[in-house]
Amino acid sequence: MTRLLQHTVSPQLKATLSYYTPGSMMPAHRHDHAQLSVLLSGGLREQTEQSAFDIATPGLCFKPLHILHSDQYGAQGTLIFSFSLSPELLTRFDKITSPRYQWQSRLTAGPRAGQASYLQALYHGQLDTLHDLFWDTLSECGIPQHTVRERQRPDWLVRAKKLLEEAEQPVSLSELATQQGIHPVYFSRAFKQYFHISASAYQQQLQLSKALRSMTQGLPLSDSAFHAGFSDQSHMSRAMKSRLGLSPGKLQKLFQAKQVKSVQYSTKSAS
Repeated sequence: MTRLLQHTVSPQLKATLSYYTPGSMMPAHRHDHAQLSVLLSGGLREQTEQSAFDIATPGLCFKPLHILHSDQYGAQGTLIFSFSLSPELLTRFDKITSPRYQWQSRLTAGPRAGQASYLQALYHGQLDTLHDLFWDTLSECGIPQHTVRERQRPDWLVRAKKLLEEAEQPVSLSELATQQGIHPVYFSRAFKQYFHISASAYQQQLQLSKALRSMTQGLPLSDSAFHAGFSDQSHMSRAMKSRLGLSPGKLQKLFQAKQVKSVQYSTKSAS
């Protein structure tokens, strides 16, 4: 894991941007702080003693302190923005308002909480904005109707999503729907209903993850755009700036600056 950026928002709150290399794992561990995480790019599988979650962008999670969990990160790498909460901040919640552990699909929690907002605020050190983003994001945790495990997904939809993830280049969504024996309109509606993101937006998220992976390997931005299936570097730049809030050049500089500074979160032993 590489910690790309970090700011202390307040004595009780830190904001961090971290990148996990493709296919990497974090064995069972416990944090000595509560954590509120937003999955910005890529995917992961998180296992606890009671459950397992397979998460793809967009994703949101609140983890109380001392939850034992392990993580397996996606084939394209995983970019995560997180808030670390001190035990003192947690005392502001009672049993009713305190969010519980759960990964869920990410929906917009107010006008400030778009994907790009997190990276922009962190990159520019906008502490007031980060503080507001924290409360906006926390307010979305624990809403049952948005959970990623809320309903059984049709087999054809699971297959289609996997085909999107495994494709080396973007595919025609209408052709993908036809291959599954589903009308394209119904396909689009079902994808959004079950995954809380449109199929086209999800495919672009996959492209961004592939581009970020290439950038971490030091490839020129033009090559990163080509390998991710963008029409050209400008197309990738527009998509990345719109979705993540920073240009490819700025993100690549963050990766290059941290190549030899891979760090681990402070954790408590699982033993």
